[in-house]
Amino acid sequence: MIDQHSIITFLQLEGKRGKEIYEEMKSVLKEKCLSQRQIYRVMAELNRSQNTQPVKKEKKCQSYDILDWKILDVLTEFPHSSCRYIANVLGEPKSTIYDRLTSKLMYKHVHLRWVPHILTENQKANRVLLAKKLLKILNAEQKTNFTFLITGDESWFYSKTDFNTQWIPENSVIPTIQNPGFQITKFMVTVFWNPHGIIHIDVLPPNEKFNAAYYITAIMSKIVEFKNSNNYKKLFVHYDNAKPHVAKIVKKYINENSLESVPHPAYSPDLAPSDFFLFGTIK
Repeated sequence: MIDQHSIITFLQLEGKRGKEIYEEMKSVLKEKCLSQRQIYRVMAELNRSQNTQPVKKEKKCQSYDILDWKILDVLTEFPHSSCRYIANVLGEPKSTIYDRLTSKLMYKHVHLRWVPHILTENQKANRVLLAKKLLKILNAEQKTNFTFLITGDESWFYSKTDFNTQWIPENSVIPTIQNPGFQITKFMVTVFWNPHGIIHIDVLPPNEKFNAAYYITAIMSKIVEFKNSNNYKKLFVHYDNAKPHVAKIVKKYINENSLESVPHPAYSPDLAPSDFFLFGTIK
């Protein structure tokens, strides 16, 4: 006779969840397999008596019961589950689910990190390639404290900042704020800089389009003036892959004026100092 308890213990030590154990055993043992509820009960008993824990996820709690394993099974299938959803699925109070998740299972509910784009495999490979080229340039320019390298980008700024949180005394009436809609004025600011300071700042005039022609006239021409006034033979210029930045006329203008564009991987604001440092600090 097959010792199903030993099988459950082995699979539990492998990090399997209750539902996974049931499905794996059911596929082999067919009608002889214990029911899913029986397997949950065995797992709970083993955990209490032997301190059995999944090797893939260590928890501070020393023993799980049937409800704990059911909660973990729900999260395995749908990790974005709310406490209310889990409570409805399992037929338990929401407060019980929250207490188990936070106090016993030691889970926490977090906001997911936003990324601008999910990269394809080709884009990932290209990101590695261009990042290595970028690193090579940075290592070389570090010797001159990045004197011959500047970086820049543009960003929208608002003329007014409304806060949506406030500390108030207990039992006070909560203040209201007006939804600004499209009433707040915004303006686009372009900044090019390096560790030695600001090289050029531009504010897009009202009703003006930020396109390749404007980028050359209002921004790149000022960068060329900076290079020439300092008698630099060549100047590395780093910016992202926005359409006005990589237009053919922009590339032609850069080549004609001894500027060298630094490679920047697509969808990589984490490699643009203006994005991850300058604008965030200013705003």
